[in-house]
Amino acid sequence: MTPGGSATWLAGIPSAQRAEVWYWTTSNSGSVCNFLASLFLSAPEDGVVEQFRGQLPGANNMGHTLGWCHTTGMSNPAGYTDHARNQGMDSAAAR
Repeated sequence: MTPGGSATWLAGIPSAQRAEVWYWTTSNSGSVCNFLASLFLSAPEDGVVEQFRGQLPGANNMGHTLGWCHTTGMSNPAGYTDHARNQGMDSAAAR
């Protein structure tokens, strides 16, 4: 996706569905998640996307967490392996 393409994609998500999304953004804890990606991304970033580009207006932003990267094989653990945060999102979504 490009920034322009993602803006078009986001525009197609209705407000009612956005209100049902609960999310966190993540970034590394000091050492870059992926060296090559860091050459193109502005900090803070998770090795794939910059924090400011990971926002969904109208959704429920649960905050920003340090020490996590986007996926496996990067300098910090993959964000999807944060079981405490996953439980928090599951609880919030079950309301």
